[in-house]
Amino acid sequence: MKKVSFTKLFFFLLLNSSLLFSQQWSFSVVADPRSGFVDFKRALTEIKKLTANPEPKIQKSEFVIVTGDFDPAETNFRIFNEVFPPNSDSSSIFLPVIGNHDLDYTFFIKEKMFDDQKLFNKYDNSSFSYYVDMNNCRVIVVDQYQGTGFNNGCINEAGIKWVEEKIKSSTAEHVFIAFHEPAFPRYRHVGNSFDACPKERDEFWNMLLQYKNKVRAILVGHTHYYYKMKIRDVKGDATDKDKFPIEEGGIYQIDAGGAGNSKEGEVTVVQFLIDGDKVLARVVQSKKGEEIFKEIETIKIN
Repeated sequence: MKKVSFTKLFFFLLLNSSLLFSQQWSFSVVADPRSGFVDFKRALTEIKKLTANPEPKIQKSEFVIVTGDFDPAETNFRIFNEVFPPNSDSSSIFLPVIGNHDLDYTFFIKEKMFDDQKLFNKYDNSSFSYYVDMNNCRVIVVDQYQGTGFNNGCINEAGIKWVEEKIKSSTAEHVFIAFHEPAFPRYRHVGNSFDACPKERDEFWNMLLQYKNKVRAILVGHTHYYYKMKIRDVKGDATDKDKFPIEEGGIYQIDAGGAGNSKEGEVTVVQFLIDGDKVLARVVQSKKGEEIFKEIETIKIN
């Protein structure tokens, strides 16, 4: 029998790494559950049961990103583990994003939610910026309040540099970046989110555009409204609070709305389907006073 050296096998797998991730897989995003415990549990249950799931089918979520304001952290983390029991066939990973209402729960978040040191690659030990690699994807989470953040919701120069380093160093096909306060907010918090620091905001976004071949979407919360934009020109329609540009060559910003603390009562879940080098996002929502989740839209990210 002809022998194949370990080195040749390694480089074959490296050069054909897409084969390793040819199987479809998924993750989900929710935002701002806060004290809306019943609705948060409904959102998580929808992620688990996938009742609104037309073709192409969303898969079991490997992880759930909560883009900030999951206070009280202890209660919402307990609800998450009730829906996704750890070390079970239905388990999923909670990826926390620090929000402006979460700063009173930093001890619990640090001690109880970041217990897997091999999973969370931290910026430092005092803030909540980190990245996670899973399958053919890297998720970069940015703390906008300490370490990489300043001005209560902006990303500073150190944060911009760190995010760029983690984009450049990633061999993953897909990079997603998550933080709480939108770069280009709509409906609420206009003028006092990341847009309160236009110099750093524009520098950050223009840096991302250099890597638009791998940066798929910016995932945010804070406003309690679901909306999406695809932004290339940081000085154009993106600065008009009444416009929702979809610009060729841009990068998506997706606000996951509210999963328990929505202004209008909608409970929103954004689900991603990763299929090799393709990414699709599906938005499902339960309207105020309704129990059933329905598909709102499906977005071909690339």
